Amino acid sequence: MHRAVSAQKVPAKDLFKDFSRMFTTWGWAVIDPPKSFNLPKMMISAVHIEKQSSLGAEDTVHVSLWLKTPTGYGFVPVAFVHDRPDTAALWKRNYIGTPAEHNIQTVKKDEIQVRVHGNTLFAGWTVPISLWPPPYSIPPACLLFEGYGEARPGKGTMRTGAGITNKMEFNCIDAFVTFMHPESKYEGCGTEGILLRDCVIDSYPQ
Repeated sequence: MHRAVSAQKVPAKDLFKDFSRMFTTWGWAVIDPPKSFNLPKMMISAVHIEKQSSLGAEDTVHVSLWLKTPTGYGFVPVAFVHDRPDTAALWKRNYIGTPAEHNIQTVKKDEIQVRVHGNTLFAGWTVPISLWPPPYSIPPACLLFEGYGEARPGKGTMRTGAGITNKMEFNCIDAFVTFMHPESKYEGCGTEGILLRDCVIDSYPQ
């Protein structure tokens, strides 16, 4: 039995100090836009956080760009968009040491939507997403993840620059990804896509 079925809500008064838990559905896509978009290769992830999570419900979009780093090229977090002002400081800390630390964008609930139905996840935003470094930005657009095939159980551990350890357990499904860019009347497929269903993330502050 997957932990998402048996895991219980964990109350947390101080998310900087207390153990906390998130229940999420998470879509990841690598997008290589046409040159006319004036955007580099990027990875976009959209997350729907369920209301039974320690911090409550929230929709988020994370953007990383394919940039040169001291150890070679890789995806570097450059922007984070979410719809809850009271969690901004938490996300800023989560991205410490990356360009996204200084680019946390809090928007209204009707300006970002991440919705899940079965093995389909839809993410849309009605405001531009400013990227770092300037002058890059993603105009209002949307992503559609369509999961297919058998779900594969998985788990992993991530440690942030702030010293927070996140332990994840999930069901992974391959996904077709469509990136819809209304400003240019463009609809194109992502080169890689996955959908993490029944995802439980336990966070252990330093």
